Amino acid sequence: MEAIINQRNKGKPMMKKYFKTLLYLVIFIFLAQPVFALNIVELSPGYYPQTAAGRPLATADIYVGTPDLDPTVVANQKTLSVQQEDGTVVAVAQPIHTNAGGVPTYLGSPVTLLVEGDYSLAVLDSSGVQIYYVPSTVYEQYLVAGNYYYPDYLEADQGVVGGGETVTDILADVGATEKATMYFSHNSEGNTTTYTFTTNTAISANYSIIIEEGVILNGVGTLTFDSPDQIIARPNQQVFGASITVASVDESTTHPEWWGENTTPGTTDMITELQAAADLGNVILQNYSYAVSLPLTIDTANNRSLMGMGWGSKIIALASFAGDEIIKVDDVTGIILKDFMIEGISAGAYADYTSGIRTYDNIDDLLIERVKVINSRFDGIRIQTPSVGLNYRVKIKDCHIEDTGWIGITIYDTSIAEISGNYVSETGYDGIFIGEDVTDCKVSKNHVTKAVAPTYIYNGAGGLGGVEGGFLISYQPDAVNLTITDNTVIDNTTAGYDGIGIQNEDADGTLTENIVISGNTVTNTGLFGIDCLSNMAVTGNTVNGAVTAGIVVTLDTGGTIQNLSVTGNIIKNITGTAYGIILSIPSTSGDLIVKSATFTGNTVFDDQGVPTTDYGLGYDQGIDLEDVLVIGNNFAEVTTTSIYAYGVSANDDEVKCINNHGRADQGTVASGASITLPVDSDFIVVTGNTNIGDITASWQSRIVTLYFNEALTVADASTNILLAASGNFVVGASDRLMLIWNGTNWLEVSRTVN
Repeated sequence: MEAIINQRNKGKPMMKKYFKTLLYLVIFIFLAQPVFALNIVELSPGYYPQTAAGRPLATADIYVGTPDLDPTVVANQKTLSVQQEDGTVVAVAQPIHTNAGGVPTYLGSPVTLLVEGDYSLAVLDSSGVQIYYVPSTVYEQYLVAGNYYYPDYLEADQGVVGGGETVTDILADVGATEKATMYFSHNSEGNTTTYTFTTNTAISANYSIIIEEGVILNGVGTLTFDSPDQIIARPNQQVFGASITVASVDESTTHPEWWGENTTPGTTDMITELQAAADLGNVILQNYSYAVSLPLTIDTANNRSLMGMGWGSKIIALASFAGDEIIKVDDVTGIILKDFMIEGISAGAYADYTSGIRTYDNIDDLLIERVKVINSRFDGIRIQTPSVGLNYRVKIKDCHIEDTGWIGITIYDTSIAEISGNYVSETGYDGIFIGEDVTDCKVSKNHVTKAVAPTYIYNGAGGLGGVEGGFLISYQPDAVNLTITDNTVIDNTTAGYDGIGIQNEDADGTLTENIVISGNTVTNTGLFGIDCLSNMAVTGNTVNGAVTAGIVVTLDTGGTIQNLSVTGNIIKNITGTAYGIILSIPSTSGDLIVKSATFTGNTVFDDQGVPTTDYGLGYDQGIDLEDVLVIGNNFAEVTTTSIYAYGVSANDDEVKCINNHGRADQGTVASGASITLPVDSDFIVVTGNTNIGDITASWQSRIVTLYFNEALTVADASTNILLAASGNFVVGASDRLMLIWNGTNWLEVSRTVN
């Protein structure tokens, strides 16, 4: 064999198989002949082309011998027979020759060559130069056009120069530039054929690697490919043994089954196989379950992905699972997790803080799309605070998160984030939580419901969700450029929690910047529909069925809320002693300042037939209000008062209420020595006949029209009323008086006497 290895012809490797299009060099079939034992292989008449010269390989010599040995050596030759044209079979000496057309002949006539069992084959041209060599043919290796090379599985180490044909021999013969195919045959006549690498071996990019079913590459060395894409094998075929180390220069598609069979999907622990695939390249999950006892770690800085075939591709935590997450993402750039399902268990021995997916450090350009997470004991998806710096470019899209012990989706310390189109249900705390230092984040078109999960075991005892409840969508201060748009949040009926709100804020509300909350639908929440902070535009939302208020302006620890716009929202069916909009004192000690806030064009009503909401807008005693505008709101269907203040004058000159539409009786005031005008109407009916000498102050430039039902006198210059030169206005029924407040006095604009 060594003599064959060393032969060359014009620099061409000795193992090349040359072929002419649509013709086979050798066709191997099994033929039963009475004079031979079973498993006789027929070497049928073939066409042996001299490809370099473009003509048949005439007057060539054919040798047949023991598999994996040199058949030109007489001691290695097997008995060769020929079947003649009349059907007789005759044993012949080797070599057998080809005619001018490249066909095997005996006594001048074409013949069929016969040999018993497996064999090796060599063909030499008329000059004695080897043109073809096949080490073994028991498995009918059909040869097609191309450069095919067959390693010898009997070699003890494929990583060294061997006595036959090792992978290293082939690499040396072909080099690192010429395109070629290395074919690993299953020809050991056992259940598997093992090719052993005890020395580190690298297969360069110019090779395609065909691995037959039943072939195992194993050993204690490292086998390095330029890319896993070089490997041609079935997705669920085992390719590698347990002890070999497999590496690649570049990443591409890999399959967990290449490292071991998923014997019983959902029961067989596949973490070793999954991790090996993830360490080599981009993992493709088949459409069945992969059980794991430990986290699967994605931790490379180069583009990697974990992709399934839909939610039928499942990663399932075994009851013995140990770890803080089922999938751990750490130190990654350009990662895609897509189209698969993660399933934890609601109770068991594994960690209480186990998330479905959790990130760690150096996260950049992460996409999690169409991933379903159910039964995670902690968060469904958790983008965690890195040890240094920020996460960048995180997208969580069209995922389904259900039955989590804590939060559906959590994101901390991230710049440029998108959370969109997700369905989140049955969580123990929040549905979606935007933590500290999240900037340029868009939360849109999510459907979040039922943020309560009382069935989950937390720290070994007690119902987590049943005790604590949860927000549907919540966020913390320090948010910059955050948009929460077009989401649906529904059925968070746990007492004391909001639809879109703030959790555990501990800083001045002015830390938020450029926050937009628009187009959301919030239904059936246990406390408020939407919380407001500074620098927010709360626009075009619909809040239906909140317990206490549709929209609230407050800070738990006190502070300043400023530059707030609440515009065009629909607030309906607020239950209990309730408000459409409320400016509320902190729940703990601390003063609240609200300044430069505008409430415009909002509608508060009830569509259940009987109005139930008490107040359209209210604000608490002790709030410092500065430049607050309440303009053009519709409070017509509230039951008590359109605009209400606890223990302070509703005519606070820093609260300007203009052109609001209230209940019919709210534009009425009883006459008296001093009267306070309702703030929700600028056309006010004065009842009774008591003379008026004082009108409580209101906001700068407020204009009102008083309509009198009975005769009385409005005194001129008695306290803060300055009428025209005619002095007191003695009015009769249906007379009208128009006044403007200049900050000090009510000045007459005009009067009408009927």
